[in-house]
Amino acid sequence: MTQRHWQSAAVLAAGLVAGGLGCRQSGPTLAPVTGVVTVNGDPVPGVIVEFQPESPGSPSIGQTDSDGRYELRFSRKRWGALLGKHTVRVNFDHDPDAGNPPPPFQIPAKYNAQSELTAEVKSGGNKYDFALTIDLSKAASSARQR
Repeated sequence: MTQRHWQSAAVLAAGLVAGGLGCRQSGPTLAPVTGVVTVNGDPVPGVIVEFQPESPGSPSIGQTDSDGRYELRFSRKRWGALLGKHTVRVNFDHDPDAGNPPPPFQIPAKYNAQSELTAEVKSGGNKYDFALTIDLSKAASSARQR
């Protein structure tokens, strides 16, 4: 082989190695997390579910669909949550400045800002359903007052 062929072969090999490495996921180990959020037994659409790891790390977030189902996303391109223990927060994502109607009711602090909800994410699939109990007569009037 001539020197030019060796250089071409080296460039091709480097490209194959780099391409193969590019296919691997970089970053922390994640595991898929799905579940359903209900309030008083009924599925709740449009709530944000956040898993905040107890050890340092970024949270994973998902939004419930019309059946109350969610799937967590760690980043724009990666689904799942970090392995380990998490504090879980559930709340509506409401921005009054965006012109959106207010949520139908307020979710109590014990499920979000001062959450008592926890979960441990393990390797493999994780399914965490959250059955919230809320006095909707108080929660609805509180949401209207905001």
